[in-house]
Amino acid sequence: MFAGRLPQSPASAAPSNGRSYAYISNFVSNSVSVFDTTDPSAAVPGSPISVGSGPIGLAVSPRGGELYVAINSTDSVAIIDTATNTVSGSIGVGDHPVGVTFTPNGRKAYVSNQGDDTLSVIDVATGTVTETVALGQTPGEMMGITPDGSRAFVANQSANTTSVIRTSDDTVLQTVATGQQPTEVAIGTVQRDDDSCGCGR
Repeated sequence: MFAGRLPQSPASAAPSNGRSYAYISNFVSNSVSVFDTTDPSAAVPGSPISVGSGPIGLAVSPRGGELYVAINSTDSVAIIDTATNTVSGSIGVGDHPVGVTFTPNGRKAYVSNQGDDTLSVIDVATGTVTETVALGQTPGEMMGITPDGSRAFVANQSANTTSVIRTSDDTVLQTVATGQQPTEVAIGTVQRDDDSCGCGR
């Protein structure tokens, strides 16, 4: 089951933090390809990495050393050791996961599950799910977390809403209406010139 758009192969890419590698999930091939960003045609030992059936969203830990991959068909997250490009573990999550993202400090990972409309909260230190948060229908793959790590935003595609989660205790603070079929979230700091926009006046 993949309730949102069916990804092509490759499905997603994650930049490596502190390493010159890019990681691409291949939904049909059940693998993750690894590329040297300075020389994409060069062979990388261990690539492609077999990870299980239906990999979709993936993210490199801000602390480095690990790549988390949402495995849609097995309701799990595969953990890849980026030093060896091998699967070092697996964590069971909700039904049909599609997306994964880390908090800026790397202590938590959030996994969106489209099969049961939930968000699995992973304690990275222990490799366990500590909370399961109810979301709107069909949460999206690309989630957003504020730079200070205090809020997470998840678009709910079939509900036409976005869930706003407080990361300190993983509770839903708000559910806000959006346009039709929201799919992804991006968060950034916008610099404005008060003289030109009249902000704060």
